[in-house]
Parts: sequence; C-alpha cells; structure tokens
Amino acid sequence: MRSIGGVLELVDYMEKYSPNAWMLNYSNPAAIVAEATRRLRPNAKILNICDMPIGIESRMAQIVGLQDRKQMRVRYYGLNHWWSAISRSFRKG
Repeated sequence: MRSIGGVLELVDYMEKYSPNAWMLNYSNPAAIVAEATRRLRPNAKILNICDMPIGIESRMAQIVGLQDRKQMRVRYYGLNHWWSAISRSFRKG
C-alpha cells in the first residue's frame, strides 16, 4: 500500500515532463497498485506487470511431475491470478 503514493507521484511527474512517455509498473503489491492507478489516474499511460504467474506455473509443473513449466499449456487471465485451464501433452519424444 505504501508504494501507491510513490507511483502516483511518478505518474504526475511523467505527465508533466514527458507527456508521451509510458510507465512500466513492476511494483508490489502489483494488483493493488494497478487498481489504484487505474482509478486515481485513469488517463495515465501505464502498463502494469506482475511476474507471479511464472512462479505459479513453475510450482504447478513441479507438483504434476514436469521438468519445466514450458511443458504445460496454461490459460491465465486477470488481475488476481485466475486460471481457467492447465493442460499437458503426452507425446513421446
């Protein structure tokens, strides 16, 4: 929650000094900061990024006995890490 104020301050500086710039927001808590910026600075050019799905995929691969998360096909949506499907190919070779 503390990072919201700092991110908003950066957005304000960007809009003042570099109005064509985009912000890549990689701060935490990612979902909360993303929602705050969406509500409080709705016209800001921000791309909110969260790497949590990669960690979840890696752990899920371990759980189902795979060597690598790339052996799965994952359908992932949304701001709160909602998954609709995980599948695996059983091809030989």
